Amino acid sequence: MTEFTLRTPLSEEQCLARLAAARDRDPFVWIWLGAAAGATRDGIRATPPSFRLQKRKSDGSRFRSYLSATLRTHAQGTTIEVVMRTQRHDVFMGVWFGLVILIGSAVFFSSLSTLIHGAGESQLSAVYGLLFPPALFAVGYRFRQFVKRTARVEERFLKDFLMHTLNARIETVEDHERGPST
Repeated sequence: MTEFTLRTPLSEEQCLARLAAARDRDPFVWIWLGAAAGATRDGIRATPPSFRLQKRKSDGSRFRSYLSATLRTHAQGTTIEVVMRTQRHDVFMGVWFGLVILIGSAVFFSSLSTLIHGAGESQLSAVYGLLFPPALFAVGYRFRQFVKRTARVEERFLKDFLMHTLNARIETVEDHERGPST
């Protein structure tokens, strides 16, 4: 999870309008204008405007990053509080490693027993049985690294897209300590 704050000279309404236009124009992003669509109570907005931004993928993969943001108005424009996350893939990885441990350990110890006590003609298959479970574990580990690397690339894309679309810049620590000017 990555958090950062952006500042833009645009108003909330201008930000939402630009995001809506970008949603219609850019085939590579999905933008959900959640509470920004008008959740109001007695003419007062119940929650600050928010949206979710996600890169569109054509491969059907569930391993993707998304950006959730909340807009807050100040005298010189809008502050955008951003949280980036990667959709969870822990269940899949847990099942993968669990099956590797359960099935792989049985194959490994059976092959080890065959190698130690078995007949000479099954020696080659026993060696394969010893190598196969660690190889499956390595594949799962590399897949997890690949997903994390892909997520970082998508996070960079989403951040750049948002900064470009809203003409925003990252708020520095000095800006945050100084606060919005009135």
